Order: sequence, then C-alpha cells, then structure tokens
Amino acid sequence: MRIVELVETSMADVDLIAVVPLDPRHAIAVPDEEDPELREAMEDALLEALDDLDRDGLAPSIVTLTGNPEQRLAQLERAAGL
Repeated sequence: MRIVELVETSMADVDLIAVVPLDPRHAIAVPDEEDPELREAMEDALLEALDDLDRDGLAPSIVTLTGNPEQRLAQLERAAGL
C-alpha cells in the first residue's frame, strides 16, 4: 500500500508526462552493451503503468512524442504551452 501512497504524492507535483516510444524509424544511439529486449520490456511496463494511472484518474496530462527530434520538440513545446 505504501507504494500507492508514494505514487499519488509524487504525481501531485507532475504537470505533464512526455512519452517517447521506441521507433525504429527514429532510433537513438545506445551503447552496444544495452539489451534491446530489456529496452522493449521497459517500454511496455512504462506504458502499462501510465495506462493504470490514467484509468485510476491519477495521471496528469500525457503526451506521446513521435517523429524526428525536431517534431518531438515541437509537440512537447505545444503540450507544455510554450
């Protein structure tokens, strides 16, 4: 139960969550020792956790950023009201 309280308390200070999903068309450089399967599993876990927060009414605004870096920055700036 303590973890739920920690998440609720922490999320009260978050205005916006920006999600940058894995996209092979716009891959980022990662070290050779990084495990691609672990990276994909972590993305799945993150997206599932965000879905849970949203379903429970605990999530702030969530924006999914896609495209090249310039497009993602423009999407983030719009979502943040900049």
